[in-house]
Amino acid sequence: AKYATDLAWPTLPVMDKLPATEHGCYDATTDPEALGELFAARANNGVGVRCGGALRLVAIEIDERNHERCGSTATFHRVAGVRMGDYKTPSYQTPNGSRMLCYVPAAEDCDFGEMDLADGITVFGDRWQVVLPPSQHPSGAQYGPWYPDLDPWTVDVAPVPMAILEAIRSNLRRAKPR
Repeated sequence: AKYATDLAWPTLPVMDKLPATEHGCYDATTDPEALGELFAARANNGVGVRCGGALRLVAIEIDERNHERCGSTATFHRVAGVRMGDYKTPSYQTPNGSRMLCYVPAAEDCDFGEMDLADGITVFGDRWQVVLPPSQHPSGAQYGPWYPDLDPWTVDVAPVPMAILEAIRSNLRRAKPR
């Protein structure tokens, strides 16, 4: 958990992919002492990072398990307008074979929870958290590793690709009652 606070990522303990704190993702902190207290009270928990909030982190999960069926990587390329390999941002593999990419948006663009952007592509914004490596998944498998040269010590968190922001905004406009 210390590495996430060293990166100034609001961090919290998670258990089975859910916040293991009284107030959920709102208990996430960058204060190492407060984080130490949260983890001391909850032994053997994984590490989560809050999306949205002060960091304004947005996480995008690309479901690569069924890429032959849904073409998630190709869909991301089509929706984002960039290939994943050409756009450097911290990224890691989840235990189920998905790829998690971490981005920062413009301030107003993460005021949503979870959003299915396209088949096989889920976006996590404010009021949500994602589990970080090397946490353990409920299946017993481990999150990670970070992809080579795409760990948060090697590459900065990139801005969300503009086409992804436009897709998020479009989905939010459609979801608002008229």
